Amino acid sequence: MRPRSSLALLLLGAWLLSCVGVSRSPDAPPNVILIFVDTLRADHLGLFGYPRDTSPALDRFAAESLVFRNTTAQAPWTTPSIASALTSRYPWELGYANSRPPAVLSDEFLTLPEIFAANGYRTGAVISHLLIGTKLGFGQGFERFDVANAQGHQHISSPSIVERAQRFLNSFHDVPFFLFLHFFDPHYAYMLHEPYDYDPDYAGRLDAGVDQPELLKRIRSLSDEDMQYIRALYDSEIRFTDEHLGLLLEDLRKRGLYENSLIIVAADHGEEFREREALHIGHSSTLYQELIHIPMLIKLPGSTEGRVVDAPVGLIDLAPSIVETLALQVPDGHRFDGRALPLREPDQFSQLPEAPIFSETRVRGKYLQSVTLGRWKLIVDHRAKRKSLYDLESDPGERNDLAASSPEIVESYTELLAEWTEDVWQKREGLQLRPAELDRDEIEKLRALGYMN
Repeated sequence: MRPRSSLALLLLGAWLLSCVGVSRSPDAPPNVILIFVDTLRADHLGLFGYPRDTSPALDRFAAESLVFRNTTAQAPWTTPSIASALTSRYPWELGYANSRPPAVLSDEFLTLPEIFAANGYRTGAVISHLLIGTKLGFGQGFERFDVANAQGHQHISSPSIVERAQRFLNSFHDVPFFLFLHFFDPHYAYMLHEPYDYDPDYAGRLDAGVDQPELLKRIRSLSDEDMQYIRALYDSEIRFTDEHLGLLLEDLRKRGLYENSLIIVAADHGEEFREREALHIGHSSTLYQELIHIPMLIKLPGSTEGRVVDAPVGLIDLAPSIVETLALQVPDGHRFDGRALPLREPDQFSQLPEAPIFSETRVRGKYLQSVTLGRWKLIVDHRAKRKSLYDLESDPGERNDLAASSPEIVESYTELLAEWTEDVWQKREGLQLRPAELDRDEIEKLRALGYMN
C-alpha cells in the first residue's frame, strides 16, 4: 500500500519548488519521454532482423540507445501490461483478472508519473485508447492527460499524437518534464497506409480495416494469401507509426531536447497471426513469444552511444530502473517488484544475476501463467491443465514442447510459479477492486476490438 504521509511531503516539496519560479539551469534534471507503441511485435522490426523496411526511424534510434533484445511483457494485452510497467507490480496484484471491462487501477499503487510529480517534474500524457484512460485510473499523477485520440479502432491517431505531444513541449520546454505517449495504430483493425503497401498484388476477398471479431469468424477459411495480406497490413501500420515516431524524435532534436533527455520506446505486447493450432489473430489469450517478447529501447541523457543488451529483463523492471538512474526520491518503504537495471553501466549486464521473469493472462475464462529463466520457458494453462516447456535458445518460435521429456525442469519451474503465485496473492489480499464505469459507446468500442463479449 502507498505510504501516503511520505508521498504528501514529496508533493508539498514539489509544489514549493514550482512556486519560486526558478529558471532551468544547464544541470537541471533531464526530461523523460516514455513512448509505448501498442501491439508491436519485436520480430517485425528491422533492428530485430525483419527483412521488410518497417522501422527505419526506430532503427536509427536504436543506434544511439540501449537495445534490450530479450524483454518480456508481464501480460499480453494493454491495460495490465502498461499498469505493470508504471507501477512495477504484477498484473494479478493490481487486480486484473477476468474483469470485463478491466478494473480501475487502484490509487493505493504508486505510479511512475506520481513519482515524477513528487520530484518536481511537470507531467503529461497523450494516449490513444480508453484501455489506459482516466476511467481506468491511469490519470494518476498527470497534470495533463490528453484523451482526444481515444476514438476507437478505426481512428488513425499517430499524426495527432505527435501534434499534441508538440503542444505539451511548447508549454513545458523550460522545466523538467515527464511525457508519456501511447501510439495505437499497429493495433487491429489493420489499415493500409500509402505508400507502405507491402502486398500490392493481393487480389483476395479481404479489405483493409476489417474488425477483429469479423476476422475471427472467418479465420478457418482464410487462405495463405489472405494471411500474407493481413501481415502486410500490420507491417504498413508499423511503418506509418515509425514515420511519425521519426518526426517526433527529429522535433526533439530541433528543440535541443533530444541529447539530454531520457527517452524510452517500448511495446506493451505483440500480435499473433494464426501461428498456433488454436488459430487466432490478435492477442491477450496466450503467452507465446509473439505476444510477450517485446522491443525496449532506452536512450540515456547525455549519451548517443548504442549498445545491445542480451540479458533477459521484464517490463516490470522499467520503473525502478528509471528511478535509480535519475536518483528520484520515493516514499520510505516503497516497494518495486522489478529490478533496477544498471542503465548507466551496461557492462554490468553481463554479470546481472539470472532471475525468473513471470507473465500471466486471465481473460475470457482462461488462466495462463509463464516463467522464463535462462534458456527455459514454462507455460501453464490452468483451465486445460496443460504444461508446455520450451528451450528458447534452440527453439525461439516455441514449436517443440519438451515437457514430456524434461519432467525435472517442469517440476522445478512449476515450483517457481507456485511460490510466485502465493507471494503475489498475499500482496494482493485486501485490495478493493472497482470496475470501470463505461458508457455505451465506450463498451461498443471495446467490443469491436474483441475486449468485450
